[in-house]
Amino acid sequence: MASFSYSGRSAEGKLVSGQMEADNSDAAATYLVTRNIIPLEISPAKISNNAFIILHEQLKTKKVNSLDLIFFSRQMYTLLRSGIPILAALRDLGKSTSSKTMQQVIEEIHTALGNGQELSTALRHHPEIFPPLFASIVEVGESSGNLDESFQLLATYLDKARELSHNIRSALRYPLIVIAAISAALIVINIFVIPTFASVFASFHAELPLMTRIVIGISDFMLTYWPYLLGTALVLALSTWTYIRTDRGRFLWHSYKLKLPLVGDIIFRSIMGRFAHTLSLCIKAGIPWSKTFTIISKTTDNDLIAQHVLQMRDSIEQGIGIAQAATECNLFPPLVIQMLHVGEQTGTLDKLLGEIGEFYEREVAYQIKSLNDALEPLLLMMISIIVLILALGVFLPMWDLSRAATG
Repeated sequence: MASFSYSGRSAEGKLVSGQMEADNSDAAATYLVTRNIIPLEISPAKISNNAFIILHEQLKTKKVNSLDLIFFSRQMYTLLRSGIPILAALRDLGKSTSSKTMQQVIEEIHTALGNGQELSTALRHHPEIFPPLFASIVEVGESSGNLDESFQLLATYLDKARELSHNIRSALRYPLIVIAAISAALIVINIFVIPTFASVFASFHAELPLMTRIVIGISDFMLTYWPYLLGTALVLALSTWTYIRTDRGRFLWHSYKLKLPLVGDIIFRSIMGRFAHTLSLCIKAGIPWSKTFTIISKTTDNDLIAQHVLQMRDSIEQGIGIAQAATECNLFPPLVIQMLHVGEQTGTLDKLLGEIGEFYEREVAYQIKSLNDALEPLLLMMISIIVLILALGVFLPMWDLSRAATG
Protein backbone atom coordinates (compact mmCIF):
# COMPACT_ATOMS: atom_id res chain seq x y z
CA MET A 1 0.00 0.00 0.00
CA ALA A 2 1.12 3.57 -0.72
CA SER A 3 0.76 6.80 1.24
CA PHE A 4 -1.43 9.57 -0.17
CA SER A 5 -1.99 13.16 0.89
CA TYR A 6 -5.54 14.40 0.42
CA SER A 7 -7.67 17.49 0.82
CA GLY A 8 -11.45 17.64 0.67
CA ARG A 9 -14.62 18.98 2.21
CA SER A 10 -16.60 17.32 4.96
CA ALA A 11 -20.39 16.98 5.06
CA GLU A 12 -20.48 20.28 6.97
CA GLY A 13 -18.50 22.01 4.23
CA LYS A 14 -15.26 22.32 6.21
CA LEU A 15 -11.93 21.95 4.45
CA VAL A 16 -10.08 18.86 5.73
CA SER A 17 -6.69 17.40 4.82
CA GLY A 18 -4.36 14.62 5.93
CA GLN A 19 -2.56 11.46 4.88
CA MET A 20 -3.78 7.90 4.46
CA GLU A 21 -2.69 4.47 3.19
CA ALA A 22 -4.41 2.96 0.14
CA ASP A 23 -3.70 0.64 -2.78
CA ASN A 24 -4.11 3.51 -5.26
CA SER A 25 -5.65 6.96 -5.60
CA ASP A 26 -9.04 5.52 -6.64
CA ALA A 27 -9.17 3.40 -3.48
CA ALA A 28 -8.24 6.48 -1.44
CA ALA A 29 -11.05 8.49 -3.06
CA THR A 30 -13.56 5.69 -2.42
CA TYR A 31 -12.59 5.52 1.23
CA LEU A 32 -12.92 9.30 1.65
CA VAL A 33 -16.41 9.18 0.17
CA THR A 34 -17.39 6.48 2.70
CA ARG A 35 -16.36 8.92 5.43
CA ASN A 36 -18.58 11.64 3.91
CA ILE A 37 -15.58 13.60 2.61
CA ILE A 38 -15.68 14.97 -0.93
CA PRO A 39 -12.09 14.63 -2.24
CA LEU A 40 -10.67 17.72 -3.91
CA GLU A 41 -7.06 16.61 -4.37
CA ILE A 42 -5.27 13.28 -3.85
CA SER A 43 -1.53 12.96 -4.48
CA PRO A 44 1.28 10.60 -3.40
CA ALA A 45 2.63 11.65 -0.02
CA LYS A 46 6.15 13.03 0.08
CA ILE A 47 8.39 11.01 2.38
CA SER A 48 10.63 13.23 4.50
CA ASN A 49 13.94 12.27 6.09
CA ASN A 50 13.77 15.16 8.54
CA ALA A 51 14.01 13.63 12.00
CA PHE A 52 11.73 16.21 13.65
CA ILE A 53 9.02 15.79 11.00
CA ILE A 54 9.22 12.00 11.30
CA LEU A 55 8.97 12.18 15.09
CA HIS A 56 6.01 14.55 14.87
CA GLU A 57 4.20 12.25 12.45
CA GLN A 58 4.87 9.23 14.66
CA LEU A 59 3.44 11.01 17.68
CA LYS A 60 0.31 11.83 15.67
CA THR A 61 -0.09 8.27 14.42
CA LYS A 62 -2.87 6.27 16.03
CA LYS A 63 -1.53 3.28 17.94
CA VAL A 64 -3.05 0.36 19.79
CA ASN A 65 -1.19 -2.32 21.69
CA SER A 66 -1.17 -5.99 20.79
CA LEU A 67 -3.50 -6.81 23.67
CA ASP A 68 -6.25 -4.68 22.09
CA LEU A 69 -5.90 -6.62 18.84
CA ILE A 70 -6.02 -9.95 20.70
CA PHE A 71 -9.19 -8.93 22.55
CA PHE A 72 -10.71 -7.65 19.30
CA SER A 73 -9.98 -10.96 17.53
CA ARG A 74 -11.25 -13.15 20.38
CA GLN A 75 -14.42 -11.11 20.84
CA MET A 76 -15.14 -11.10 17.11
CA TYR A 77 -14.68 -14.88 17.06
CA THR A 78 -17.06 -15.31 20.00
CA LEU A 79 -19.72 -12.96 18.61
CA LEU A 80 -19.61 -14.35 15.06
CA ARG A 81 -19.55 -17.93 16.37
CA SER A 82 -22.73 -17.11 18.30
CA GLY A 83 -24.46 -16.07 15.09
CA ILE A 84 -24.51 -12.32 15.75
CA PRO A 85 -24.42 -10.25 12.51
CA ILE A 86 -21.10 -8.58 11.86
CA LEU A 87 -22.49 -5.02 12.02
CA ALA A 88 -24.07 -5.72 15.40
CA ALA A 89 -20.85 -7.36 16.59
CA LEU A 90 -18.80 -4.31 15.62
CA ARG A 91 -21.30 -1.97 17.26
CA ASP A 92 -21.09 -3.93 20.51
CA LEU A 93 -17.28 -4.03 20.39
CA GLY A 94 -17.10 -0.27 19.77
CA LYS A 95 -19.09 0.35 22.94
CA SER A 96 -17.20 -2.11 25.13
CA THR A 97 -13.56 -1.37 24.25
CA SER A 98 -11.58 0.76 26.69
CA SER A 99 -9.19 2.13 24.04
CA LYS A 100 -10.38 5.43 22.57
CA THR A 101 -8.32 4.87 19.42
CA MET A 102 -9.69 1.37 18.95
CA GLN A 103 -13.22 2.62 19.57
CA GLN A 104 -12.84 5.28 16.87
CA VAL A 105 -11.37 2.78 14.40
CA ILE A 106 -14.17 0.25 15.03
CA GLU A 107 -16.76 2.98 14.44
CA GLU A 108 -15.10 3.88 11.13
CA ILE A 109 -15.04 0.20 10.11
CA HIS A 110 -18.72 -0.12 11.09
CA THR A 111 -19.55 2.90 8.88
CA ALA A 112 -17.54 1.48 5.98
CA LEU A 113 -19.37 -1.87 6.20
CA GLY A 114 -22.69 -0.03 6.35
CA ASN A 115 -21.73 1.68 3.08
CA GLY A 116 -21.14 -1.67 1.37
CA GLN A 117 -17.43 -2.27 1.86
CA GLU A 118 -16.04 -5.66 2.82
CA LEU A 119 -14.46 -6.03 6.26
CA SER A 120 -10.99 -6.79 4.87
CA THR A 121 -11.11 -3.65 2.73
CA ALA A 122 -12.14 -1.54 5.71
CA LEU A 123 -9.32 -3.01 7.79
CA ARG A 124 -6.75 -2.14 5.11
CA HIS A 125 -7.65 1.53 5.49
CA HIS A 126 -6.06 1.34 8.97
CA PRO A 127 -2.61 -0.20 8.39
CA GLU A 128 -1.28 1.51 11.51
CA ILE A 129 -3.71 -0.66 13.53
CA PHE A 130 -4.19 -3.83 11.49
CA PRO A 131 -1.07 -5.29 9.81
CA PRO A 132 -1.28 -6.76 6.27
CA LEU A 133 -1.44 -10.30 7.69
CA PHE A 134 -4.55 -9.42 9.72
CA ALA A 135 -6.50 -8.07 6.73
CA SER A 136 -5.40 -10.95 4.47
CA ILE A 137 -6.54 -13.64 6.94
CA VAL A 138 -9.88 -11.85 7.31
CA GLU A 139 -10.20 -11.65 3.52
CA VAL A 140 -9.71 -15.42 3.24
CA GLY A 141 -12.30 -15.95 5.95
CA GLU A 142 -14.79 -13.78 4.07
CA SER A 143 -14.18 -15.69 0.84
CA SER A 144 -14.51 -19.12 2.45
CA GLY A 145 -17.39 -18.27 4.79
CA ASN A 146 -15.26 -19.09 7.86
CA LEU A 147 -14.74 -15.57 9.19
CA ASP A 148 -15.09 -16.69 12.80
CA GLU A 149 -12.32 -19.28 12.39
CA SER A 150 -10.09 -16.62 10.81
CA PHE A 151 -10.43 -14.48 13.92
CA GLN A 152 -9.67 -17.50 16.10
CA LEU A 153 -6.45 -18.16 14.13
CA LEU A 154 -5.48 -14.50 14.42
CA ALA A 155 -6.09 -14.43 18.18
CA THR A 156 -3.90 -17.50 18.70
CA TYR A 157 -1.13 -16.12 16.46
CA LEU A 158 -1.14 -12.66 18.07
CA ASP A 159 -1.17 -14.20 21.54
CA LYS A 160 1.97 -16.26 20.79
CA ALA A 161 3.73 -13.27 19.21
CA ARG A 162 2.93 -11.10 22.21
CA GLU A 163 4.15 -13.74 24.66
CA LEU A 164 7.47 -14.09 22.82
CA SER A 165 7.96 -10.31 22.70
CA HIS A 166 7.07 -10.02 26.39
CA ASN A 167 9.57 -12.73 27.35
CA ILE A 168 12.37 -10.99 25.44
CA ARG A 169 11.63 -7.60 27.00
CA SER A 170 11.34 -9.08 30.49
CA ALA A 171 14.64 -10.89 30.19
CA LEU A 172 16.52 -7.82 28.96
CA ARG A 173 14.95 -5.44 31.48
CA TYR A 174 17.28 -6.36 34.38
CA PRO A 175 20.63 -5.83 32.60
CA LEU A 176 19.39 -2.60 31.01
CA ILE A 177 18.28 -1.24 34.39
CA VAL A 178 21.63 -2.15 35.96
CA ILE A 179 23.60 -0.51 33.14
CA ALA A 180 21.42 2.61 33.34
CA ALA A 181 21.90 2.77 37.13
CA ILE A 182 25.68 2.43 36.78
CA SER A 183 25.79 5.17 34.15
CA ALA A 184 23.67 7.52 36.28
CA ALA A 185 25.81 6.82 39.36
CA LEU A 186 29.03 7.56 37.46
CA ILE A 187 27.64 10.87 36.18
CA VAL A 188 26.50 11.94 39.66
CA ILE A 189 29.82 10.93 41.26
CA ASN A 190 31.93 12.72 38.64
CA ILE A 191 29.86 15.91 38.72
CA PHE A 192 29.05 16.27 42.44
CA VAL A 193 31.19 13.96 44.59
CA ILE A 194 34.68 13.99 43.06
CA PRO A 195 34.93 17.83 42.82
CA THR A 196 34.26 18.07 46.57
CA PHE A 197 37.09 15.68 47.39
CA ALA A 198 39.33 17.39 44.80
CA SER A 199 38.96 20.75 46.56
CA VAL A 200 39.82 19.12 49.89
CA PHE A 201 42.91 17.42 48.43
CA ALA A 202 44.03 20.65 46.75
CA SER A 203 44.04 22.49 50.08
CA PHE A 204 46.78 20.18 51.37
CA HIS A 205 49.10 20.90 48.40
CA ALA A 206 50.28 17.30 48.46
CA GLU A 207 51.20 15.05 45.56
CA LEU A 208 48.25 12.77 44.84
CA PRO A 209 48.40 9.09 43.79
CA LEU A 210 48.10 8.28 40.09
CA MET A 211 44.64 6.74 40.48
CA THR A 212 43.38 9.85 42.23
CA ARG A 213 44.76 12.12 39.51
CA ILE A 214 43.03 9.99 36.87
CA VAL A 215 39.68 10.12 38.68
CA ILE A 216 39.95 13.89 39.21
CA GLY A 217 41.03 14.38 35.58
CA ILE A 218 37.98 12.51 34.30
CA SER A 219 35.73 14.56 36.57
CA ASP A 220 37.31 17.86 35.45
CA PHE A 221 36.94 16.82 31.81
CA MET A 222 33.23 16.08 32.27
CA LEU A 223 32.60 19.33 34.17
CA THR A 224 34.44 21.41 31.57
CA TYR A 225 33.16 19.82 28.38
CA TRP A 226 29.77 18.45 29.40
CA PRO A 227 27.83 20.74 26.99
CA TYR A 228 29.98 19.48 24.08
CA LEU A 229 29.68 15.86 25.23
CA LEU A 230 25.90 16.16 25.55
CA GLY A 231 25.58 17.94 22.21
CA THR A 232 27.78 15.38 20.46
CA ALA A 233 25.76 12.50 21.94
CA LEU A 234 22.47 14.10 20.84
CA VAL A 235 23.76 14.84 17.32
CA LEU A 236 25.11 11.30 16.92
CA ALA A 237 21.87 9.77 18.23
CA LEU A 238 19.69 11.97 16.00
CA SER A 239 21.89 11.43 12.94
CA THR A 240 21.93 7.67 13.46
CA TRP A 241 18.16 7.55 14.00
CA THR A 242 17.58 9.63 10.85
CA TYR A 243 19.92 7.45 8.78
CA ILE A 244 18.23 4.29 9.99
CA ARG A 245 14.94 5.71 8.71
CA THR A 246 16.31 5.62 5.16
CA ASP A 247 16.06 2.44 3.09
CA ARG A 248 19.81 1.85 2.95
CA GLY A 249 20.36 2.74 6.60
CA ARG A 250 17.55 0.46 7.77
CA PHE A 251 18.89 -2.43 5.66
CA LEU A 252 22.43 -2.02 7.04
CA TRP A 253 21.14 -1.77 10.62
CA HIS A 254 18.97 -4.85 10.23
CA SER A 255 21.93 -6.75 8.76
CA TYR A 256 24.19 -5.62 11.59
CA LYS A 257 21.68 -6.62 14.29
CA LEU A 258 21.89 -10.25 13.21
CA LYS A 259 25.68 -10.16 13.70
CA LEU A 260 25.67 -8.59 17.16
CA PRO A 261 27.52 -10.69 19.76
CA LEU A 262 25.30 -12.46 22.31
CA VAL A 263 21.98 -11.02 21.04
CA GLY A 264 22.32 -11.45 17.25
CA ASP A 265 21.51 -15.17 17.37
CA ILE A 266 18.54 -14.50 19.68
CA ILE A 267 17.15 -11.96 17.20
CA PHE A 268 17.62 -14.39 14.29
CA ARG A 269 15.91 -17.27 16.12
CA SER A 270 12.99 -15.08 17.16
CA ILE A 271 12.54 -14.03 13.51
CA MET A 272 12.68 -17.69 12.44
CA GLY A 273 10.00 -18.53 15.00
CA ARG A 274 7.77 -15.70 13.74
CA PHE A 275 8.39 -16.79 10.14
CA ALA A 276 7.33 -20.37 10.91
CA HIS A 277 4.19 -19.34 12.81
CA THR A 278 3.16 -16.82 10.14
CA LEU A 279 3.70 -19.28 7.28
CA SER A 280 1.75 -21.95 9.19
CA LEU A 281 -1.11 -19.51 9.77
CA CYS A 282 -1.23 -18.49 6.09
CA ILE A 283 -1.27 -22.14 4.96
CA LYS A 284 -4.11 -22.95 7.36
CA ALA A 285 -6.05 -19.93 6.11
CA GLY A 286 -5.51 -20.94 2.46
CA ILE A 287 -3.73 -17.78 1.31
CA PRO A 288 -1.97 -18.18 -2.09
CA TRP A 289 1.80 -18.68 -1.98
CA SER A 290 2.65 -15.40 -3.68
CA LYS A 291 0.56 -13.36 -1.30
CA THR A 292 1.74 -15.43 1.67
CA PHE A 293 5.41 -14.60 1.20
CA THR A 294 4.62 -10.96 0.45
CA ILE A 295 2.82 -10.78 3.80
CA ILE A 296 5.63 -12.59 5.63
CA SER A 297 8.21 -10.17 4.20
CA LYS A 298 6.28 -7.32 5.84
CA THR A 299 5.99 -9.04 9.23
CA THR A 300 9.63 -10.06 9.74
CA ASP A 301 10.70 -6.58 10.96
CA ASN A 302 14.06 -7.15 9.28
CA ASP A 303 14.82 -5.95 5.75
CA LEU A 304 17.57 -8.53 5.16
CA ILE A 305 15.26 -11.43 6.06
CA ALA A 306 12.46 -9.81 4.05
CA GLN A 307 14.72 -9.74 0.98
CA HIS A 308 15.39 -13.47 1.28
CA VAL A 309 11.67 -14.18 1.79
CA LEU A 310 10.85 -12.30 -1.41
CA GLN A 311 13.52 -14.36 -3.21
CA MET A 312 11.72 -17.48 -1.99
CA ARG A 313 8.45 -16.08 -3.33
CA ASP A 314 9.99 -15.49 -6.77
CA SER A 315 11.46 -19.02 -6.82
CA ILE A 316 8.15 -20.62 -5.83
CA GLU A 317 6.33 -18.64 -8.54
CA GLN A 318 8.73 -20.26 -11.04
CA GLY A 319 7.58 -23.71 -9.91
CA ILE A 320 10.28 -24.54 -7.35
CA GLY A 321 9.23 -26.30 -4.14
CA ILE A 322 9.31 -24.41 -0.88
CA ALA A 323 12.11 -26.53 0.62
CA GLN A 324 14.32 -26.04 -2.45
CA ALA A 325 13.53 -22.31 -2.49
CA ALA A 326 14.54 -22.08 1.17
CA THR A 327 17.80 -23.90 0.39
CA GLU A 328 18.66 -21.58 -2.51
CA CYS A 329 18.21 -18.38 -0.51
CA ASN A 330 21.00 -19.44 1.92
CA LEU A 331 19.20 -18.17 4.98
CA PHE A 332 17.46 -20.98 6.82
CA PRO A 333 19.20 -23.49 9.13
CA PRO A 334 19.26 -27.16 8.04
CA LEU A 335 16.55 -28.01 10.61
CA VAL A 336 14.04 -25.68 8.97
CA ILE A 337 14.87 -26.91 5.46
CA GLN A 338 14.55 -30.54 6.53
CA MET A 339 11.17 -29.92 8.17
CA LEU A 340 9.94 -28.03 5.10
CA HIS A 341 10.99 -30.95 2.89
CA VAL A 342 9.21 -33.49 5.11
CA GLY A 343 6.12 -31.27 5.32
CA GLU A 344 5.93 -31.00 1.54
CA GLN A 345 6.18 -34.76 1.10
CA THR A 346 3.64 -35.65 3.80
CA GLY A 347 1.19 -32.78 3.30
CA THR A 348 1.58 -31.65 6.91
CA LEU A 349 3.53 -28.47 6.23
CA ASP A 350 1.36 -26.24 8.42
CA LYS A 351 1.67 -28.61 11.41
CA LEU A 352 5.44 -28.99 11.08
CA LEU A 353 5.86 -25.23 10.71
CA GLY A 354 3.93 -24.75 13.95
CA GLU A 355 6.32 -27.18 15.64
CA ILE A 356 9.31 -25.27 14.22
CA GLY A 357 7.88 -22.04 15.59
CA GLU A 358 7.41 -23.57 19.05
CA PHE A 359 10.94 -25.02 18.91
CA TYR A 360 12.44 -21.61 18.21
CA GLU A 361 10.33 -20.03 20.95
CA ARG A 362 11.83 -22.51 23.44
CA GLU A 363 15.31 -21.88 22.04
CA VAL A 364 14.89 -18.11 22.40
CA ALA A 365 13.66 -18.48 25.99
CA TYR A 366 16.64 -20.73 26.82
CA GLN A 367 19.15 -18.40 25.17
CA ILE A 368 17.73 -15.39 26.97
CA LYS A 369 18.02 -17.19 30.31
CA SER A 370 21.60 -18.19 29.46
CA LEU A 371 22.37 -14.60 28.48
CA ASN A 372 21.04 -13.33 31.79
CA ASP A 373 23.06 -15.95 33.68
CA ALA A 374 26.19 -14.82 31.81
CA LEU A 375 25.50 -11.10 32.23
CA GLU A 376 24.94 -11.19 35.99
CA PRO A 377 28.59 -11.95 36.94
CA LEU A 378 29.82 -9.52 34.25
CA LEU A 379 27.66 -6.74 35.64
CA LEU A 380 28.78 -7.51 39.19
CA MET A 381 32.40 -7.46 38.02
CA MET A 382 31.82 -4.12 36.31
CA ILE A 383 30.30 -2.64 39.47
CA SER A 384 33.17 -4.03 41.57
CA ILE A 385 35.80 -2.50 39.26
CA ILE A 386 34.08 0.90 39.33
CA VAL A 387 33.80 0.82 43.13
CA LEU A 388 37.46 -0.25 43.43
CA ILE A 389 38.65 2.59 41.17
CA LEU A 390 36.61 5.16 43.06
CA ALA A 391 37.71 3.77 46.42
CA LEU A 392 41.39 3.83 45.45
CA GLY A 393 41.06 7.25 43.90
CA VAL A 394 39.27 8.82 46.87
CA PHE A 395 40.49 6.98 49.94
CA LEU A 396 44.17 6.40 49.09
CA PRO A 397 45.10 10.08 49.43
CA MET A 398 42.95 10.41 52.57
CA TRP A 399 44.76 7.45 54.06
CA ASP A 400 48.16 8.93 53.10
CA LEU A 401 47.21 12.29 54.57
CA SER A 402 45.98 10.73 57.80
CA ARG A 403 49.23 8.76 58.13
CA ALA A 404 51.23 11.92 57.53
CA ALA A 405 49.17 13.82 60.12
CA THR A 406 49.71 11.13 62.77
CA GLY A 407 53.23 10.54 61.61
